[in-house]
Amino acid sequence: MIQFATAVTSWVGAKSPTRDLALSQQVASGAAAAIAAVYQAPIAGVFFAIEIVLGEWAWKDVLPLLMASLFGWAVSRLFLGPGPLFPVAGSLHLTLGLLWILPFAFLFGMSGPVYQKILHYSRVARRLPYALMWSALLVGLLSIVEPRVWGNGDAALASVLQSNATLIGVVSLLAFRFVATTACVGTGTAGGVFTPTLFLGASLGVASAHLLHCQEPLIFGVCGMGLLMAAVTHAPFMAALISVELTGQWQLLPVIVPCTLIASYIARAISRTSLYGLASPQPAE
Repeated sequence: MIQFATAVTSWVGAKSPTRDLALSQQVASGAAAAIAAVYQAPIAGVFFAIEIVLGEWAWKDVLPLLMASLFGWAVSRLFLGPGPLFPVAGSLHLTLGLLWILPFAFLFGMSGPVYQKILHYSRVARRLPYALMWSALLVGLLSIVEPRVWGNGDAALASVLQSNATLIGVVSLLAFRFVATTACVGTGTAGGVFTPTLFLGASLGVASAHLLHCQEPLIFGVCGMGLLMAAVTHAPFMAALISVELTGQWQLLPVIVPCTLIASYIARAISRTSLYGLASPQPAE
């Protein structure tokens, strides 16, 4: 959806006779509206456009991006209804166990570039004859055991962010979906990795919390979404905001923001290229 919105915005902007906004700003507005519409996250949409599409902060860009994001959000609410897309039941309580988030920020910061490289090198599968057929066959076989490998990860993410998610269930779903996502990305299947990355971060967070016998494993799920997203996109504020807007757990924002900053900094120190940089024809150095 994000790719579609930016492509359409770029085409319309190139054909438009008016040039009140630069083409890059028009594409950024399309991306902000897409994030707001698909994920019902208007604030994260603005920061996605600033941190990832534009790559720099300028106050003059905020108002048009905010207007585009709010419009996309309003249209989404009209069809999907109000509320967070992946609501976490109740209000998660902040306990001393939350201190584990700090070392997790370092671990997720280091694992982000590894995840990027796995997706990047999986593209060697595109050289196979009938590459799409093999990924379709693999996903089909996996879906016999675990149907939630289908789609972009919405159903899997929703199931992980439930209070009754068990360690075995989360780990098995994580393994199946990781194999399916890697195969699909590697063979060039049309689709993005935004939601799969959110799922991976959430499932790693919940699984780690179960292993540590934490009282509130879903806190680590919400934080894990933001930490891994920050590590792979190098967009810490967008990552923190998307995790709380998707779940409705705004009270976690003061905890998540500094941790996503740490994860993003560590990931940048390891690799200066983000996930979206790897996806472009000429990665930034």
